Amino acid sequence: MDSSVVDADLITAAEELLASLKSQQPLTHTSRAALLHQVDKLRCGLQGPAEAMAFQRTLNIFTPAMNVLVEHRVFNHVPLNGTIGLNELASKIGWDPAVLVRFLNVVLLQGILEEPEPRVYRHTRGACHLGQRYCHLMPPIQGEVQLTIGNKISDYLKTHAPEDVYDPLKSPVAYARGAEGKTYYQILEENPAFSDVWHKGMAQTPLNPVVGMFPFRDMQQAVEAEPDRAFVVDVGGGRGNALIDIMEECGGGFGAPMVLQDLKEVLQGQDPVRIDGVQAMPHDFYNEQPVKSESSAQSTLLQSNQNVLYQTGN
Repeated sequence: MDSSVVDADLITAAEELLASLKSQQPLTHTSRAALLHQVDKLRCGLQGPAEAMAFQRTLNIFTPAMNVLVEHRVFNHVPLNGTIGLNELASKIGWDPAVLVRFLNVVLLQGILEEPEPRVYRHTRGACHLGQRYCHLMPPIQGEVQLTIGNKISDYLKTHAPEDVYDPLKSPVAYARGAEGKTYYQILEENPAFSDVWHKGMAQTPLNPVVGMFPFRDMQQAVEAEPDRAFVVDVGGGRGNALIDIMEECGGGFGAPMVLQDLKEVLQGQDPVRIDGVQAMPHDFYNEQPVKSESSAQSTLLQSNQNVLYQTGN
């Protein structure tokens, strides 16, 4: 294949992307994700081996750079509305500007900040709240996965039988942390600092939208007809924040139970989950579901990243 010639399929993909951009107004979480998927497909089709390696190197240095910038509160000094110069920003955190600019160049490539003129920075429209609200949750989690666990995956595959990956007590996470014999959640809860970050990250429902993915409000008549049956069962992963959003959307649970299931160490651990109007039920979703739906015709499984909701209404 001649890499100097633009493939006709790439031109078609670019035209489809442009058409999608024009038609997706207003943007939603779902449509934005679909557009980004098209962008990634276009990039992958256009790049050669050298570009692919360069892109991967950028990803590899992004997490460490973000971790440093967050720990030194660099984003907190960038005004939400306005700009700040490199020298002023460096003076606020006590760094040499020549050092700071190297870290800023990394996040500029990922659209976290932008540079309207040389050595002047501002938040991008899409990420203006990231530095001060969400990004403090990202580096520890990404570092845990990419560094602590990722560096041990090869050794894990050399030393474990193929079926071990399905054993929650012999997971790659447990192996990487030297804690085989414990589940992921047991390991998580033993580290209060990381547990706090993990739970806060899972609680960021604007990043993991639930409302809008399913017509919960349209269930009102059916739910009110059988108020003894659970309306929604959240089987864990977000400390019930999805249920909070659903109840806000519906003005409550239409008089039916709203159930939050998770492991006992999560619901009753160091930071117990207590939500008005929600029944907490210790349960491992790998086991048989104790809340039954009498009719399976319209029972629906919804998944949003780590959140899985079991909708039991007719």
